[in-house]
Amino acid sequence: MDDAGQRIRWSRVLGWGIYLAVSWTWCIGMFLPILLLRDFGLLGYIAFALPNVVGAAAMGWILTSPDASRRFVERHRLACIAFGAITVLFHLVFTLRVLAPFSVLNGAMLGVAVILLAPLLLSWLDRPRLIALVTYAISLGTVATLAARGWIPTPELDPSSAASLHSMRLATHETLFLAPACAFGFLFCPYLDLTFHRARQGLDGAESRLGFGLGFGVFFLAMILFTIAYAPMFAPRHATIGPRPQPLLVSALLLHLGAQTAATIAFHLRALRGTRPTPLGRGAFWSLAVLSIFIAGSLLLSRPVATSVPAFADPNERLIWYRMFMSFYALAFPGYVWLVAIPTRDGHAGIHGREGRRKLATLAIAILFASPCFWLGFVERQTWWLVPGILVILGSRLLVTPRAHRRPR
Repeated sequence: MDDAGQRIRWSRVLGWGIYLAVSWTWCIGMFLPILLLRDFGLLGYIAFALPNVVGAAAMGWILTSPDASRRFVERHRLACIAFGAITVLFHLVFTLRVLAPFSVLNGAMLGVAVILLAPLLLSWLDRPRLIALVTYAISLGTVATLAARGWIPTPELDPSSAASLHSMRLATHETLFLAPACAFGFLFCPYLDLTFHRARQGLDGAESRLGFGLGFGVFFLAMILFTIAYAPMFAPRHATIGPRPQPLLVSALLLHLGAQTAATIAFHLRALRGTRPTPLGRGAFWSLAVLSIFIAGSLLLSRPVATSVPAFADPNERLIWYRMFMSFYALAFPGYVWLVAIPTRDGHAGIHGREGRRKLATLAIAILFASPCFWLGFVERQTWWLVPGILVILGSRLLVTPRAHRRPR
């Protein structure tokens, strides 16, 4: 049946839409807007939210059928697995380094333990839409609690705290340098997300476009708008005159953050377990080993690095490693999609054959040259460096484009 005559099954559309929203409400959507609002104001939030919503929803249009989704996963299986594994690790570290310290409750560690153990149990329960619905209901309950208690999202500051907080604000024009990096990451990352592919393979035709449109344009957008309301809770030392969050509000917020984190980890664990085993060659093994060493090193070195960055950078140790994790989603993964996954003019896509090896080598070299720019732009907050970093990775596409005399494969 074509799209014009397709009967829309709204229960599936809404169910998968909520699933998509929950699977994409990461520790990025629940925490990065807080940093962007502090550093750039409302324009920084818009630079984050607009490509995030549009890029994620577009996957329901660009992958035209469930078979197209299955072919993509088959061709780029290793990259999708790496994306899911890094995402799980990111959320586990976020739980230990951000959620655990952020609590005035005696049961904080118990809550952290639940967040860490719940995904293992939920991943064995193959009811993704039900889990998503319950998780989303918990988040709506948090919204209702904050609204009922009259939480004011902008506390007053004493003069010294206000000066400290406002000193972190960058100039308005800096948002122009941030926007291309946000767009590059959020437009391309969704295609490596196995949870997105699960939803795409569960929807067909017009249902896919509706599910992805409602999932991100309504349900997910509501969650990242909610982040604005609780952003001041993450800077309690500044709220010395204005209202302080009550323990009940902190508990409700931790429930929202914990439920969304646990569900996201569970969905990715389930998706990773559902992938067909892929034999890893020696090159892939060493690549994953180097990647693991890099991640472990970034966590171990976050404290000395935090003490060595310039004064105008963010001195918070926990935010240094957070920003370093973000490099995967701003540079490495979207760079893979841009250079390797998008077919070249000869129709080649992926890592197979000589062309594939050349694309991987180009990606590695591009990341090597672009990484210092992204470090200076994101960690040291010299945002204009993001422009040459993006130009390096975009310009590298010319190196993987086949020469005119090459015969198509």
